[in-house]
Amino acid sequence: MTFCLTLLLYGPADALETARGIVENMPQVRRVDCSADGMQMRLLLSERLGENSLIPLLAPSGVSGFRLIDQ
Repeated sequence: MTFCLTLLLYGPADALETARGIVENMPQVRRVDCSADGMQMRLLLSERLGENSLIPLLAPSGVSGFRLIDQ
């Protein structure tokens, strides 16, 4: 089963790029489509992701926040 999720990232451009790299390398992520500004990522996942699993992963990237939107 696959899941679709939109991830909105907030912060400076370098932090967004770092966060994008972290998310792209997660084992649950099968496909990533990014907006031109890097703030919006549409994810195709092999299993659901929640805020609790993303907070510790994205904290070192320097993003100031994020929002998940289920599709």
